[in-house]
Amino acid sequence: MGEIHRGEDRRLGCEIAIKVPPELVASSTERLAWIARQARWVAACAWSDHHAKADV
Repeated sequence: MGEIHRGEDRRLGCEIAIKVPPELVASSTERLAWIARQARWVAACAWSDHHAKADV
């Protein structure tokens, strides 16, 4: 699963979650690509009322 830390996006002026993957995931380009897609999806939903949006 990895670790999740709270951070701040200074450009957007909001809190963010920083996901640090475990070594097994970090060594796989396919798994890192999945995490990147997941992050883009969550960022796109952050400004909408999407039913699957989760506030952190």
